[in-house]
Amino acid sequence: HSDDEDPEIYVGDICGGTQDLATLGEAMQDCDAVVIATSAVPKLRKREIVKTILSKLIGKKRMPKFYYNQMPEEVDWVGCKNQIDLAKEKGVEHVVLVSSMGVSPRKNTPDAMLNQIGDGNILMWKAKAEEYLMKSGLDYTIIHPGGLTDKQGGERQLLLGVNDELLDNFESLGALRSIPRDDVAELVIQSIRYKDLVAKKSFDAISKDVGKGLATKDFESLFKSLP
Repeated sequence: HSDDEDPEIYVGDICGGTQDLATLGEAMQDCDAVVIATSAVPKLRKREIVKTILSKLIGKKRMPKFYYNQMPEEVDWVGCKNQIDLAKEKGVEHVVLVSSMGVSPRKNTPDAMLNQIGDGNILMWKAKAEEYLMKSGLDYTIIHPGGLTDKQGGERQLLLGVNDELLDNFESLGALRSIPRDDVAELVIQSIRYKDLVAKKSFDAISKDVGKGLATKDFESLFKSLP
């Protein structure tokens, strides 16, 4: 709740059993909006780094092998579905889902790099969760950020697009394929604030480098630019 001086913190497993889901349901009670920002996280074994460096030294290209502690099917599909179901059960009015660029049908193929990581097909499971949310009857906003960075937010011009078009033309726009996590968080907040402009919409988001274009401050105008 945005007006809470001392907000409560709930800890639960979105892929867990009845007790975990009950805790998550309690956390959503009386909420107007829910933000879903959960995702499976690929991990890299140390020996894979060594193998990749050695391969590079002898002039060979090698894709390091990743693994997941929790597979994308479990987190990005089942866990996301659990949160959507709970939001609907608790009467939440607006769900903001942070997904990923690359989920459009023309980009989300078995040979897409993100799908190949750890044999997780992460984009396919994210796309399935998006479709489930869109058919849930809830008001939703789906944000597809580019590559996430830990750089300072609020310093860059943000660019929005749809259907992964920015993956094809980001260079011609003088932009990067990435966006700071802080700026994604701001997009989430502003999506809740300007719900009427972004309800029932999904959009992609990337940024320009600092100093290239004016830092985005007017999110109302930014959202009005969406088709």
